[in-house]
Amino acid sequence: MPAAPSPAAADGITPATPLSWDRAALSLYLVVASLLTVRLALGLVRGLRLLRRAARITADWTEGRDVRLSAELAMPVTIGHSIVLPVDFRRWDAARRRAVLAHEASHAARGDFYILLLAALNCSLFWFNPAAWWLDGALADLAEASSDAAALAVAADRLSYARILIELAGQTRHSPAGIAMARRSTVRRRVDAILAGGAVPAQLTAGRLALVAAGMIPAILAAAGATTTPGSPNLLVKQRMADQARPRTAIALLPEALAKFAGYYAIPSAPELPLVVTVENGHLFAGLLGQPASEIFPESDHQFFTPERPGQEEFRIDAAGRVTSVVLHWNGSEFTASRLDPAAVREVQAALAGRIAANTPQPGSEAALRGHIGQIQRGEINDGSLAYGMAASIRAILPQIRPDMLALGPVVAVAFEGVGLDGMDIYRVTHANGARRWRIRLTGDGRIESMWFSPLT
Repeated sequence: MPAAPSPAAADGITPATPLSWDRAALSLYLVVASLLTVRLALGLVRGLRLLRRAARITADWTEGRDVRLSAELAMPVTIGHSIVLPVDFRRWDAARRRAVLAHEASHAARGDFYILLLAALNCSLFWFNPAAWWLDGALADLAEASSDAAALAVAADRLSYARILIELAGQTRHSPAGIAMARRSTVRRRVDAILAGGAVPAQLTAGRLALVAAGMIPAILAAAGATTTPGSPNLLVKQRMADQARPRTAIALLPEALAKFAGYYAIPSAPELPLVVTVENGHLFAGLLGQPASEIFPESDHQFFTPERPGQEEFRIDAAGRVTSVVLHWNGSEFTASRLDPAAVREVQAALAGRIAANTPQPGSEAALRGHIGQIQRGEINDGSLAYGMAASIRAILPQIRPDMLALGPVVAVAFEGVGLDGMDIYRVTHANGARRWRIRLTGDGRIESMWFSPLT
């Protein structure tokens, strides 16, 4: 006999199924794990495709390693045991290429790509466990620390290598699966560890990173001769700096087209320290007299830029095709440097040689330096102590450099170390909580015309 229907069924109502928390939790786990695994797999596929499309480099400097070139990258990466470089590597000097290759070769030799791939898979499968994410980050930090140590073994110095990392981090965009050399998320603590002389990544504050940048990019000479708009000098400087830092694309110029730019150009702020432009092996280089020169790349038939810093050189050519001057767009400033004739060049060279041979500080340079450090710590920049409208550029970077100067504490001692090859006085400034090396030069009336500082190495 058929069973009698229950009262609920007779009324057409189906009893509700109790909610299963175990089933809901399992569903959530599977959804998240699947999404993370698919994302990892897609990144791996993109990386392998990029590696397959990359052109192999067979130059002697690769030392038999699997080094490839890809236009899809903005910075070096390691995929498997292969090193993939961006097309911009052609602009690198030998020192940068050697440091980058040592870093990436260290990753490849240890198999860091596969270790970090497994760590990422572990995160995908155990995404709910904080220990999985901690392990992933710890392994990545250790891999970078070991490779940084390998690069430092061949780099010119710690500051130069830190500069490479910061510049590469500024070019970072999304990369396929691979070990990128300078991820923005880790570069700060890596730079701090490098400059501190250690190998273990440590925390790097924004102020200390700004100090590194200030030490590597002399902001003061770049500010000389700046023109300002009354009432808004800082805004004008920031606008110019933004324009000067925008990405630029190099074009090809024949070597014979570069010869006319070679020469000496007198900078208004420091006529005794001109800009020297030379041609070497079909490439154009520019640098202040007595300082290392950097290659400058053409973006037009008379405009050049330097990848190592935000700034451009715009040469002026007269109707006869002769180069008469160069407009320097540096660090938020714009000023013209006139070309020197041979007699003036000889006078400049003789004056610099005499200054270096004397090896004595300019009268008043120590007092001016102490006063300027005090201004930075107080947050009050005195226009009268700086030449050529330089105060506006200093104020523009003051929020970045002041916190570190405050952390250093009061000045305890200032020691003169000598005259540099660029004719600038070099001082070691010891604070209560650290020390910095400063370079400074004064105008004839005792104002600061150029100066910059860096961590001790």
